[in-house]
Amino acid sequence: MREKILLRKSKENYETGEWAEDRVYLDVSISRYYYSAYQKIIHISKVKGFYKKPQKGENAHIVTIDRFGRGIGDKLSTEEKIQVLMMKKLRGLRNRADYSETRFDNKNDYNLEFKFHFNNINEILDELI
Repeated sequence: MREKILLRKSKENYETGEWAEDRVYLDVSISRYYYSAYQKIIHISKVKGFYKKPQKGENAHIVTIDRFGRGIGDKLSTEEKIQVLMMKKLRGLRNRADYSETRFDNKNDYNLEFKFHFNNINEILDELI
């Protein structure tokens, strides 16, 4: 199944995120961890049969995350749904990490703003795979 390639990419991004986090390259870590989760979302969406490629001009990440939430919603508790929707916040943090003139250089802020939510989302996604 071609979708398994996304899981391999996700694993590679996760490992790169760990590597970057260990070196306190927090912006790189945020970017790689985010894409690891996003690739799992696409994989799960395709396997469950509700993935639809976003149309040109749509924000692909937001549309994909929203469709995922609707498509998988009946399999999640209310708390898990809320956690999965935090992917939108992580997307914003990933944009900041990739494109902003500022840096994430405080490990405590990184853990509170990003890593805590990422870990929760990643655990939910792993259960759905």
